[in-house]
Amino acid sequence: MTHEEEIRSILRQPYRRVLVPDEEAGFTAFIQEFPGCIAEGDTPAEAYANLERAAESWLEGVIERGFVVPSSLLRTNSSSGSNLWLRLFPKSKSGAD
Repeated sequence: MTHEEEIRSILRQPYRRVLVPDEEAGFTAFIQEFPGCIAEGDTPAEAYANLERAAESWLEGVIERGFVVPSSLLRTNSSSGSNLWLRLFPKSKSGAD
């Protein structure tokens, strides 16, 4: 298996991706199990796309250095390996003032 195939296989696992709107503008996204793997974007879709590229680079570095790839904190019964997206909203945007 090539590094690219291994990375794609890893990213199909149900890692916890978190999307946080910035109070000023844009969105920040990160994968909870991958320390330091963070991306930003003007829209949720852009933040997600940037996060996937960041995760590929993050995993490439981990694999090349021989480190252990963290296991997903989520468990799924689905063979599709769908990912959980959490959207966190500041009190000012959630309506819970």
